[in-house]
Amino acid sequence: MQMVMLGIMLMSLVGVIDYLTGPYLSVFALYYIPIFVIAWFGTVRAAMFTCTLSAVALGWMTMIMTPFDLRTSYLVWNIGSQAACLFIFALIIAALREARERKPETMKVDPLTQATNRVTFYELTEMEMRKLGRYKHPFTLAYLDINNLKGVNMLQGHNSGDTLLQVVAETVEGAVRNVDVVARFGGDEFAILLPETGAEAAKIALERVRARLIEAMKKYSWSVSFSFGAVTCMDALDSVEKVIRHAVNLMDESKRSGSNLIEHEVLEKETPPK
Repeated sequence: MQMVMLGIMLMSLVGVIDYLTGPYLSVFALYYIPIFVIAWFGTVRAAMFTCTLSAVALGWMTMIMTPFDLRTSYLVWNIGSQAACLFIFALIIAALREARERKPETMKVDPLTQATNRVTFYELTEMEMRKLGRYKHPFTLAYLDINNLKGVNMLQGHNSGDTLLQVVAETVEGAVRNVDVVARFGGDEFAILLPETGAEAAKIALERVRARLIEAMKKYSWSVSFSFGAVTCMDALDSVEKVIRHAVNLMDESKRSGSNLIEHEVLEKETPPK
């Protein structure tokens, strides 16, 4: 309601200026000002209401400033086209505002899988490390690699490979809690952040993730397997990079040991990364 009242005030001010300047000085561009303000800072409904008032005011001013003997069908066209421009302008501004508000959210996710992206995952893990240092609540970070994704791309095409990545992301997210974070690190690698999760709880959670993934791959007849590396942090380390590097090293050990295995360690502050 406040934005509507502001729109009425601004539109009325423009109408007064239009009236005082007379028929020889066009102030049509000023009618865009209240529409821009309401469309950018208010709601679409308020912007449409302001557009309607502006169109009415503009049409009225055009009518009273045009001599009667010059009023023709061209005048109707001029008023209609000007009103249409106002409404189109309002819709464009509203769409730009919506895109601007949505952009920060879309920048946080991987465009293919809609999983969290690498940058955001680092930020969230950094927050967990600070919480660990302050409250001594452990967290677990797991690194996941898809084995033989290239084979699926070669035999079934990249569309199947993309679908596989999407299914993996959806399956992992469906197997963990809402507070947990699933991120795609590019290619065939994913990371999982389990806040305030000790070793035993993490083991249960990762076993559930592994079982769900194996089941999903069987459902789609994809000949892939997974390698997991996981660390449960009991003390805050120097950097997120060290935690991830340790998880990646464990994932590599899992890959060398066999398919669908989980290498999991409890990581103390004094434990050097491998």
